[in-house]
Amino acid sequence: MTTSQTQTLQRTTDNHAAEEAPQFKTLKLTTDNHAAEEAPQFKTLKLTTDNHAESGEPQPKTLKLTTDNLAPRAELQPQTLKWGTDNHAADGEPQPQALLQWTSQCQKQPAESSSPKRSRQPPARAPVAPPAALEDRWRGATEEDVQPPLLPFRPKRTPGVQLDRQGEYKPSDVFRLFFSKEVMRTLCSNTNLYAAQRTAAGMKRQWTDVEAEEMLQFISIIIYLGLMKPTAARNLWRKDRLHTYPFPATVMPGYRFEAIMAYLHMSDPAADKVNDQLRGTPMYDGLCRLKPLQEQILTACRAYYHPHQNLAVDERMVATKAKIGMKQYMKDKPTKWGYKLFVLADSSNGYTCEFSIYEGKARTPSGNGLSFDAVVD
Repeated sequence: MTTSQTQTLQRTTDNHAAEEAPQFKTLKLTTDNHAAEEAPQFKTLKLTTDNHAESGEPQPKTLKLTTDNLAPRAELQPQTLKWGTDNHAADGEPQPQALLQWTSQCQKQPAESSSPKRSRQPPARAPVAPPAALEDRWRGATEEDVQPPLLPFRPKRTPGVQLDRQGEYKPSDVFRLFFSKEVMRTLCSNTNLYAAQRTAAGMKRQWTDVEAEEMLQFISIIIYLGLMKPTAARNLWRKDRLHTYPFPATVMPGYRFEAIMAYLHMSDPAADKVNDQLRGTPMYDGLCRLKPLQEQILTACRAYYHPHQNLAVDERMVATKAKIGMKQYMKDKPTKWGYKLFVLADSSNGYTCEFSIYEGKARTPSGNGLSFDAVVD
């Protein structure tokens, strides 16, 4: 049965003293519930005005709220009281108060069942939205997912190739961007130093210092080897076979190619000797012999291309079966033996923006796992 609620607001002003005496103002709020089974509820608002100073000075006011709930079922819902003061006189004496607005939000109670026994359950309340401070919380599986706002993409450079768009570039021009004059100078210098060191140690292979142009020719044959995949490098210069390879013999003799291959060195031999003395200590660098070329290639990768928004971190194998400690075996990869690289690549075209060479489990510095180090480093 729905409760009928009637609210009556009475205001009484009792002035029992002269101008200096305290004045009392009382606001009485009575809620009469006319349902047969429910007892009345009484709510009283008391307003007291104490005048302790001379007439003409605004006095402090005290508002007291008393609520008596006598009925077990009827429940008066939250109420909002707005109280204001209207000053209509100019002589400064305390002015009467005006009750501006009284709002009562009463929720209707559900109809009673046919059973004569009264239910003790409280009425259902409408769900209240959580405050803004509690919005950052765990959500259940039944709640709808809300996608957070995407971070703005503000690259420092225009994504893509960082070259003159009006210029014309041959494949050899692009290659020389990565194997620049500085890179070739480093390769030639360290190769000549290492060859001199090995010759002084008793190696009988004939040697003359290599120059940058000859080093480029050597690299071209290395690329040709990767494309043709002969059973052995020396077969490129054999002429008694059914299928011959005319290109290598036009570039350099086979013995010269083998000599450069034997003495090819990317780091300073003196720095290698110092690093070898640190073997077995945390200061030892397993990539010491590769670092000079690696750093110069990485510098070129960053300089001539700026990646787009979507990137990928992936593994890449550089094939080798040399007797080196960092060689990895990956049975699920097309290239099963070789150096394992972690590569940061542009997802739109696969361009290598960054790469690092995996040195083995013992070289994992953070202890958070290989995947963590590959992404963070």
